[in-house]
Amino acid sequence: MQLSAISFINNIMDERRKFPRVEIDVLVNYDINAKARSKDISENGICLITGKALEVGSFLNIVFSIEKDDEIKAIGKVKWTREVSAKQYENGLEFWHIDKIDENKIKKYVEH
Repeated sequence: MQLSAISFINNIMDERRKFPRVEIDVLVNYDINAKARSKDISENGICLITGKALEVGSFLNIVFSIEKDDEIKAIGKVKWTREVSAKQYENGLEFWHIDKIDENKIKKYVEH
């Protein structure tokens, strides 16, 4: 019963999402020498998979490519983090500062 209640809440949260998310698995560099994989992306943010929980409220410089040799740079604010397995975390980042050109690249990717 509890699992279905959680699924119901997650479905409501997904329906209320202003920006649709699409799956994307790319390497994301953040801070100085840290690396993560992405899980999904929207016009408003990105979900990173890391080996440690990121500090909620912290700001990260992130760099990644959607298309080959097409680097996107942004500053993201960590909005949430959750452990999904032993030493694996999902971290939701909201794009805090991103160049308009890079924002349009993400929008185009999400819409296709």
